[in-house]
Amino acid sequence: MVKPGRKYILTDCLRKAKQTIKLKEWEKATDLADLGIVYTLIYKDNDIKEEDKIEGVTLSLWKERFWGILENNNLLKA
Repeated sequence: MVKPGRKYILTDCLRKAKQTIKLKEWEKATDLADLGIVYTLIYKDNDIKEEDKIEGVTLSLWKERFWGILENNNLLKA
């Protein structure tokens, strides 16, 4: 199982991504959302299932949240 250095790494990543969007720091927001997706993939590689909860939220919902940041703010790279 993945043991990140901080207890709420996905929560912090999502919060920071939302903050950077408010500040219109698009590149930084993209990087943070991408990082959140990478974290979810690391959990998945460690046999965490989509319905398992990480930081009180299912892994599948975490992925949706980070993808939503990218899609809703037109931050998807071509």
